[in-house]
Amino acid sequence: MKTKIRPWVKGFFILVLILLSYVMLIAKTCQAREDYDLIGFMNECQKMSTDPGIIAIVQWIPDEWWQLTLERAEVPEERIKEVLELFEPYTAFIVIHGKISSLGLPSFSSEVNIRQHLLLIDEADEFYRPIEDENISSGVRNAIIMIKPIFSNMLGRMGENMNFFFFTSKTKKGEKICQAKKKGSFSICFKDMLEVEDQVFKWTLPLNSLVPFTLCSKCTKELKGVWSYCPWCGTPLGSTERQVKK
Repeated sequence: MKTKIRPWVKGFFILVLILLSYVMLIAKTCQAREDYDLIGFMNECQKMSTDPGIIAIVQWIPDEWWQLTLERAEVPEERIKEVLELFEPYTAFIVIHGKISSLGLPSFSSEVNIRQHLLLIDEADEFYRPIEDENISSGVRNAIIMIKPIFSNMLGRMGENMNFFFFTSKTKKGEKICQAKKKGSFSICFKDMLEVEDQVFKWTLPLNSLVPFTLCSKCTKELKGVWSYCPWCGTPLGSTERQVKK
């Protein structure tokens, strides 16, 4: 059953997409929710190349991105649910790729070129190619049509070359490829691009920022939720060695 796009969506998506544009620029000025590290979450969703002469930025947009961003904008819960349903069939990324000349000037790869060389690799090393635009729902396509000019106006050439790519959300066995709060891993790979070495960006899940902080029952130090032992006293951390942080 296809998700119906209601009249409120157009104006609503403009708000959402402005937030998405801004969030990478103003995250450091935001106050995080008490139970999650919002700034850490934004950082964990993004991977960047450190190779000299290469521009490569990959921004993963998991369900929690929409959830947390829209909650901060005080969007009603039922509206958030509809957005999540709209994007549920996809694994979404914003991708920028290019080269930097000897003069320091960027030369960006086209959306078509990136698409030909972009792969999503699941935990079992199965790979997936981006879904063609004509096979993406009209609601999602309309959202992207609205966000592109916003990116361009706000971020200039960088914004003009921020490309959205959507992959299937499920493995060939019908399981979710990436779940930000569940154990697993996945990668994005740029493969066989002309005059550029292959690049792989890997995410290890769950995202640390989405797991609530706990306390060590022995030394009472604050712990990140994904840690398997206390780094201060060395206590292995099973369910009985953790205390929920109040």
